[in-house]
Amino acid sequence: MATPVRITSGATVSTITPPTQATRARFVSANTTASNEPIVDFRHDNLTQGVGIGWSSVLATGTPRIPGPHRQAATFVPGRGSPKRRLFTPSSRSIVMTKFTLSLLSLCLAVVGCGRLPEADSAEDADESATVSSAESALTAELSDEVAQPMSTTPEQMAMSSVARIGSRFKPQGCATSTAAGATVTYTLADCTGPYGLVKVSGTLTAVYSRATGGGVNVVITGKGIKANGATLDVNSTVVGTMTNGVKKAVVTVDAGGTGPRGGGLTRKGSYTITFDSMTECVTVDGTWQTGGARTGASTVVSGFKRCTGECPAAGGSIVHTGARDEAVTVTYDGSKAAKFSSTGGRSGTVPLQCGG
Repeated sequence: MATPVRITSGATVSTITPPTQATRARFVSANTTASNEPIVDFRHDNLTQGVGIGWSSVLATGTPRIPGPHRQAATFVPGRGSPKRRLFTPSSRSIVMTKFTLSLLSLCLAVVGCGRLPEADSAEDADESATVSSAESALTAELSDEVAQPMSTTPEQMAMSSVARIGSRFKPQGCATSTAAGATVTYTLADCTGPYGLVKVSGTLTAVYSRATGGGVNVVITGKGIKANGATLDVNSTVVGTMTNGVKKAVVTVDAGGTGPRGGGLTRKGSYTITFDSMTECVTVDGTWQTGGARTGASTVVSGFKRCTGECPAAGGSIVHTGARDEAVTVTYDGSKAAKFSSTGGRSGTVPLQCGG
């Protein structure tokens, strides 16, 4: 019989040679101090999700982004040795524990982390990127509102018009100030509430106005660390705003980053179209962008993602989030504070949304 591979962490504190060691291909030991401290730790490639095995426990390991019972949630099982933890009689313990442990391990490894599907993380990343884009869209709506100006209006006149208008669009009075220099306007917002569901907006934005080819308004908007709707945005967008038959739209090309309401960092590069409804103060987002989430990069396709002031995403919107390994997760909305997701791998579930007060 071949000599098994023995793996130890530091010096072995016991001089006892396990009698069954020679029958095993691998034998692993470590001088752990707690029953829920892993001796071995199996992880997904993203290193945030996995399963560990201690001397009397099987537990989820890693750093899931959301707090709660998924973080280091241990399931204790009886182990031999001292102290004794006899939850079963000696005659039944071996059979019951073998079945229980194997079943639990199979389940954990199947979902790559006990209690939480990795697809749920992808669903949250998808919703996070759409939520950030929605907040960005609401800012875009205000800073490109000069689309209603006559075609004869010069970029400098559009800039002055925006300065005159912006103070009345944000509350409380005086929270928003702006200065114009030619066709460039610098906006400073301090904990403002605005239209299209904007709340707690703070930061400094710069907008450069020009006339778009074929009509409409072209605005290049930049800003670092802009806080809006629980997110922190690094804005770097080129906006082309148009109005046809009273319907205002904007095509946004974005290459920026930020932090979503859940605290996950992300980057976005791509383009999307915004449709504005000034009567109901709703914005609808459709588009495609590459997303660098807290866990991995992905392609995000958004269809009919509609947010109105003070409400959760409207029913009918969807996001298809395709990860680096080409597994797609589809997120659908029904107007409630939770979204459903399903994956091409056959898994499904729900994720809570940061909306609705």
